[in-house]
Amino acid sequence: MLFLLTSLTLAQESREVLAPSVPAAEILINSSGGTPRTVKSTQEFTVFKADFNQEGSLRLIFQAPGYARQARFLNKSILDDKSGRKFELSPTLLYREQVLVKFDSYPPDARLSLEQISSQGMKPQYLGRFPHLTVADKYDLSQGKFLLVNLLLERDGYAPWRREIPLNSLAKPGSDIANLGQIDLEPLEGWENRWEQIKVLHRYRTPLAIFYDLVILGVLLSFPAFFIPRYQAHRKQKELWKRKEMLESVITDTDPLLKKVMGGYYLTARIGRGGMSKVYRGLPESTLDLDDAVAVKVIDEELAESDEYRARFHREVEVCASLNNSNTVKLIDWGEQGPLLFMVQELIEGQTLKQACKKPLSQARFVHIFIPILKALKAAHAKGIIHRDLKPSNVMITPTDVVKLMDFGLAKANKPGHDLTRTGDAFGTPIYMSPEQISGGAIDGASDLYSLGIMAFELLTGRIPFEVGEDPMSVMLAHLQNKPYQLKEFRSDLDPALNELVSGLIQKDPTQRIRDIDKIIEVLENLPRSY
Repeated sequence: MLFLLTSLTLAQESREVLAPSVPAAEILINSSGGTPRTVKSTQEFTVFKADFNQEGSLRLIFQAPGYARQARFLNKSILDDKSGRKFELSPTLLYREQVLVKFDSYPPDARLSLEQISSQGMKPQYLGRFPHLTVADKYDLSQGKFLLVNLLLERDGYAPWRREIPLNSLAKPGSDIANLGQIDLEPLEGWENRWEQIKVLHRYRTPLAIFYDLVILGVLLSFPAFFIPRYQAHRKQKELWKRKEMLESVITDTDPLLKKVMGGYYLTARIGRGGMSKVYRGLPESTLDLDDAVAVKVIDEELAESDEYRARFHREVEVCASLNNSNTVKLIDWGEQGPLLFMVQELIEGQTLKQACKKPLSQARFVHIFIPILKALKAAHAKGIIHRDLKPSNVMITPTDVVKLMDFGLAKANKPGHDLTRTGDAFGTPIYMSPEQISGGAIDGASDLYSLGIMAFELLTGRIPFEVGEDPMSVMLAHLQNKPYQLKEFRSDLDPALNELVSGLIQKDPTQRIRDIDKIIEVLENLPRSY
């Protein structure tokens, strides 16, 4: 019985306590009955009745590096619990030792000062743009209560801003940044204050100051800003009128489209005529600059009224737009103007291959001209496009010796819904047409290669590889029936490989022809260039 009473007495005189903190800290137990002792906040510790002061409280002081000391109090009543369970204090959230006070203000150069802390008299301390409040130096939280911080924001010409802010609203537990947010000072009345406010406006280029400056600048610049562009536009228009008068004075052709604007281009000369269209030199209407000349191809008006020929025109546009090769003519624009259809292409200065080659070519010159044609044809065939009208007059040679393949007006796209011809239709130039093209059969890339073979024979010998009459029918019959001459019969000086190549291209049976363009190019590149 005595043992039980003794145990009960001891149970009332002490109790196990756990006092966690964030972060983990050292706890100074400020015992009133002896020397203060320290424990870790992660460990349990025992408090005794003798530890409590006369008021019945025991102060626990939490301290951790970089954090302000902070106090919590235990009440003696915790010893009344007879259950024997430990007492667990709610977690203590420590405040950082240093707090960085940030704020935005208007005016931006307003000064923030620390006037005083709580009731302690302090001289104002200038904090600056982003000041630090050093908690450990200025106030100690170990007394167990939050102190008040008195801040002052001031600037000449504006009413000062003062606030008394509790520490727990200025700094959050565990955070070393306190943001006061935006603070706008109220402007004061009076001319002296107004002058200070104007200085602020212009120093920091506020929207209002910029507005005032723009109004003044606008008044000063309104006269030249209004008249100078109009004067420049008038001069430009006057110069255009002069250029136009000069151009019109040298245009003597009576073509009705000359001196007209087609698709934004002023037509100055007719430079070509085909079976279905005319080609004009055009200059940009906005500048009439000769360096920006283009070729404007206009479909004949009577053909443009035909649904079939309109479809052919749109097919040619699609074909030209799909080609992106340095040896084909670039499409710039296309459209309709009234009853007329037109397309705008890059202007190729120079001569056609027919004009440039008045006599048989040397082997080296032939290779130089023919390889770019093959590369252009390869790019077209890769997109399923068959030219169908290969001939020397559809190849241009520029003054810088660049070779360009042009006029895809009869091109056939080997795609569903793109073939506007019917089996039995024959299109092309008789001298260069393949047998399957003449007979109206199905054609593919081999047909173009046959035409190239005829061109090659003509360029190297000055004639085609058949004996033909004057009329187109005899020419077409020769393609169908006559055995072609060998190249070596007329040019024994040429490399035998070239003779075999041309013979392989003009085989009447498409399945017997050389069809690999890369192989053709390889043969040509390997030919000696000394002939």
